[in-house]
Amino acid sequence: QIFQAISILYVTHVMQLGSHVRFCTLTYLLVALTATPGWHLFSCRFGKKLSLQIGSVGTAACCLLAGLMPGGIVPLFYFMVTAAGVLGANALLLPWASLPDVIQVVLVI
Repeated sequence: QIFQAISILYVTHVMQLGSHVRFCTLTYLLVALTATPGWHLFSCRFGKKLSLQIGSVGTAACCLLAGLMPGGIVPLFYFMVTAAGVLGANALLLPWASLPDVIQVVLVI
C-alpha cells in the first residue's frame, strides 16, 4: 500500500502525468486482480518461495525501469504499469496464501 501512495506522487510530480494517475492505479489493480489466479497456480506448482522471488525481482525491475523512463511517454508508461501489476499480484496473494501454513505451525506448537 505504501508503494501505491509513493508511485502516485512520483507519477504526478516527477513524470508530469497527473491526469493519468487515476487510470494508472485502476490499471494496476485490475491487472493484479486478473493475474492473481495465475500466480496461485504457479505457487502451488513451484512453491511460494520461488513465486515470491520471481514476483519481487520482476516488480523491482519494472519500478526501476519506470523510474528511468522519461516523462510523457504514455503508452510505455501503461505497459510498465501493466507489467508491474502482473508481477506485483503475488505480493497481494502470497501473504494470504501463507496464512494457513502459519496457523498450522502455531497449532502444532
